[in-house]
Amino acid sequence: MNVRLLTVILLTALGHTIAAQNLLQRTLNNDTMPNLVPNPGFEEFERLQCRWTQDVEKFNAWFGGWRSATQTTPDHFSLKLDVDCWSHPHKRTDGKASPHEGDCMAGIKVWGKGNTPSYWHEYLEMELREPLEAGTRYIAEFWTMRASFSNEASNNLGLYL
Repeated sequence: MNVRLLTVILLTALGHTIAAQNLLQRTLNNDTMPNLVPNPGFEEFERLQCRWTQDVEKFNAWFGGWRSATQTTPDHFSLKLDVDCWSHPHKRTDGKASPHEGDCMAGIKVWGKGNTPSYWHEYLEMELREPLEAGTRYIAEFWTMRASFSNEASNNLGLYL
């Protein structure tokens, strides 16, 4: 079976929600379309940590099938952590950031240097539950937020099938 990897680019999950056309959610209210992405809300995990991710192998092992597509280190945020933890969504946003649904969300850096000498980008990928079929119409959507403390934003977020 040739299952393709879905690479989803998600903006750092701290900040203000970007309004999106919600065609998929309206359709799903009738339970007519299965979600082909396992663990879509980052709710399944082996371990939570109270700080940002510094080891890509730990991220790949701990977060329910989600992997870093490169050797960068996406972050996992959870409302289940103590509110003083760095990776609690409310920690550095005065309570403004929350997961779209559930208790968890992922954060990635999509542009900039941060504290490094070179520009870099983070990506997330997940193996779909089943292969996509040629000629079939699919709807894909995801929710993003810009970090409330960020001076920049990206208008080029997307996914690759």
